[in-house]
Amino acid sequence: MSANNTKLSISVEINARRQLLAFQKEHKLNSLSSAVSLILKNYFQEIQGQEPAQEVAPTADSELINILSKRLDELGERLAVVEAQLRHSRSSDATKIIESLQITQSLKQPQDATYGSGEAADLYLGWEVPANISYVFNRYQSLNTDEAKAAFADKWISLCANSLETALVVCYSLLSLVKDNQMYQTSHWMEGYKTYTSFKNYFEHRFESLLEKWSQMELVHKFVVENCPQILEAMLRSQSIELSKNGSVDVVIAQQVASPTTHNQPQTRLELSKVESTEETPPVSIETIDQIQTSEAVEHKLEQLEKELSQEPPQPEIILMTTSEVSQFSGLTTGQLNRYKHRGTLPIEVSVEGVKYRVDYAKKGEQGRNLWSVQSLEAKEKQQQQQQQQEYSSASMQSVTEAASIATQTTAQESITPILTQTALSERLDVPRSTFRRKKNQMSEAEFAEWTSSNDPDGIAWAYSEELKQYYVCT
Repeated sequence: MSANNTKLSISVEINARRQLLAFQKEHKLNSLSSAVSLILKNYFQEIQGQEPAQEVAPTADSELINILSKRLDELGERLAVVEAQLRHSRSSDATKIIESLQITQSLKQPQDATYGSGEAADLYLGWEVPANISYVFNRYQSLNTDEAKAAFADKWISLCANSLETALVVCYSLLSLVKDNQMYQTSHWMEGYKTYTSFKNYFEHRFESLLEKWSQMELVHKFVVENCPQILEAMLRSQSIELSKNGSVDVVIAQQVASPTTHNQPQTRLELSKVESTEETPPVSIETIDQIQTSEAVEHKLEQLEKELSQEPPQPEIILMTTSEVSQFSGLTTGQLNRYKHRGTLPIEVSVEGVKYRVDYAKKGEQGRNLWSVQSLEAKEKQQQQQQQQEYSSASMQSVTEAASIATQTTAQESITPILTQTALSERLDVPRSTFRRKKNQMSEAEFAEWTSSNDPDGIAWAYSEELKQYYVCT
């Protein structure tokens, strides 16, 4: 083999490069590759005829490498089986799943600008966690059916779980070698020639960032478990605004969910530092998801209430609603309703379109859902007055007036202190929400109460409850 016809791609240190240049000049060679080829040729000629090296007995390290190699081969075979099964499906979703899996084996970066645009799409093997995570998530969003999305998620979770298992085996097996041989103290064995005084320092250096990310993931998971039903309901309510005829209630809810400056609904903001513990905020049951109703169902309840209020006397007086229906009707979140229930602060009074309603927990429904009673205080007061008038129809006008006055006072004593959201109170005071928030943040409690009293149509002073995240009447 001619030295000049062999080309090698090499990377050498500066000192070795100088020696190669000297060797090249001495032997009048055309290139460094020719110099390296000639040196290797001379070396192979020297070792010819020597006795072959004795076979080295297998060690723990070599056995570990063989196990890991077999493990990787098994993962590759399992992935091939998955792809073969998916190919039998003729749906476009199956094709997208196959393409997303193939992208990790073909060692190619995604060419479609829609996926991974502006991201670093590193090359990775099929058994590894994908470096271009945005590509996988975009592929997930492009699927058309829930069944396809579920299959896609399950396959990628399986791949990532297998990758994590392999990574743990590699890390903890090789860590024992580093520890037993104190390799962390030898500079030319360590990356960047960096040494460590102890194995503890080496371990913390390698895994500190990973443990921080893992801790953050656990916080995110805890937040989602405790608040996902409320967030999901809020998203569904905001998306159904245009379909609802009850515009004022839904618009208030949508503004509380969509506005980035609204601070009276902490459940809709992902602030990990402010996540409440499970002891302070009981987690919402998963049944809440099943209780989500469309705005048409709530609209039907409203029409039923309006129809009953127009009758003389109103029949029936109390309407039963599920938790999600009460939330959408009143503007309170399901989390707030559950807190009222667990803390024993029911019933409460809410105002919807200028009409006051009394909300209380009623019972468990037939399907295990929580049912709430919604009662119009105006209808109740009107019915009580009519009953008083019928009982004292033979009395004088003065007696009837006194009886009506007594009934009104009794109703006022029995009613609960009104509780309003920030948006509802700002509308009641007829001031912009931005002005309302600025006044609330700048003023003391006494100044805020005086300011709200001067703007309230009935001269009522209001205060803010940090516990309930709502505004109540100052007593």
